[in-house]
Amino acid sequence: MPVKIDLRFPRAEVLVQEDIDCEVTVTNIGDQPAQVPHPRFDPRACGLKTTNLRTGAEETHRPLPRLPGRPRLQRLPAGKSLVTSIPLRGKIRALAPGEYEIAALFEPGEGARPIESPPTPLKVLPAMPRNLALDSIQGTVSYGVWINVGATPPQIVRTRFETSPGGGVSEVRPIAAAAFRSKPSLSIPPNGSDGERHWIAWLDGRFLRFVHFDPTLGASPPGQLELGQVEAELISPLCGEPTKDARVRAPASALLWVNKSGGDLEHLQVVRITAGQAIPGAQLPLAGPQPDWMTTFARSDGSRLMGILQQGSLRILSWTDRSFDEASPRIDIPGNVLAAGATLDAQDGVRGAILHLGMNDSKELLLLTSWQMERKGRIQLGSSCEIAWKAKEPVSQPRVRVSDQGVAVALLRDAKGTTFLSQGGGLTPLPDPVIKSPYPLEIAFLGGIEPILICGMESAGFQIMRVNGKPLPPRP
Repeated sequence: MPVKIDLRFPRAEVLVQEDIDCEVTVTNIGDQPAQVPHPRFDPRACGLKTTNLRTGAEETHRPLPRLPGRPRLQRLPAGKSLVTSIPLRGKIRALAPGEYEIAALFEPGEGARPIESPPTPLKVLPAMPRNLALDSIQGTVSYGVWINVGATPPQIVRTRFETSPGGGVSEVRPIAAAAFRSKPSLSIPPNGSDGERHWIAWLDGRFLRFVHFDPTLGASPPGQLELGQVEAELISPLCGEPTKDARVRAPASALLWVNKSGGDLEHLQVVRITAGQAIPGAQLPLAGPQPDWMTTFARSDGSRLMGILQQGSLRILSWTDRSFDEASPRIDIPGNVLAAGATLDAQDGVRGAILHLGMNDSKELLLLTSWQMERKGRIQLGSSCEIAWKAKEPVSQPRVRVSDQGVAVALLRDAKGTTFLSQGGGLTPLPDPVIKSPYPLEIAFLGGIEPILICGMESAGFQIMRVNGKPLPPRP
């Protein structure tokens, strides 16, 4: 069959794990009409061949075997071309960082010899992740933002993590330039709402910077709000409003902890973020030292809560752009607080846990204590579980994560740099290569019950695995 095929990429460089559309052009160079399979509608008709320009290794990513029955054909007149696009990662699941030449392989018909396009260069850039923040650890999809310190300048990148059977990293999008030490935060929609659109905010010296990303609209121009010479912490996550019009970027609100003078003059500050501007809102004075833990929640009706642990006291606040109120009487947590975590359940109740030190007959214990607050209830402490940690062994980089089913786990690192996961009091050392990894490490939950790992990898983005190091189970 007198057919020619060409392959083009929208740009010459991609980030490792990033997907882009490959433009495939099929041209009838004969003098008669031809019947050809459509590369997009019949994905088995087009494959790709990669050549690693450093090693010379070639690999063919062939189409799947054709299904029984006649393939879907399209009439292509003489001298005419069919132009379509196919996703790169739909053909090649992973390309390591490096320089490649990639050619399209087109099968014009059953049993016909594949037609190969001229090679097209593509450079795959390494991804060195730092400071990962997730929008949620519930359900089957989580989005995260992180800093790629392998880019010049460093980039904020958004990644979609599919945390269900057969899942993995499915979408990677560089968003905006940032600094090496930036700690970006994502917005969350009201509980149970669609979460594929996000505001992303981060602190940069005297400024709060922000950008919006929409899969259809793309990234908005970055905005900023000058905070002045203050010490500040951005409380994660931001609380977004539901999208009412897909053509309009719905606003969000951020909470900041602010210390203006380096002393005890602290307060919480609301900032409302819309396209192109940020407007300061309500303030709440806070006496005492910087809190040990702070987070926000967005309930399904759009109301917002904040959890705060300060000087051994747990508080839940309700807040709007204009005011703060106590949502529940505070409760005291005995001992020194090391870390905490909380999430909303399907009924808008809060499920949480606190990692803290306690005493029993003058013996110091490491405890993980659960708590919850029903939709219209008060904070109630649950059971405490003693973690089998060596006496007087320091705890480094502790983190607590809680599923919407109330399953609480803690990540702990000992003096040797070994990382353990604790659930139910036991300690499980994490698998290689993440047991002593310096790259971001997070917990999500499979089915709301089983903790799984979201692991940063050197130069290679992220990988999702079970706590024993094995892949997620296959799709049913």
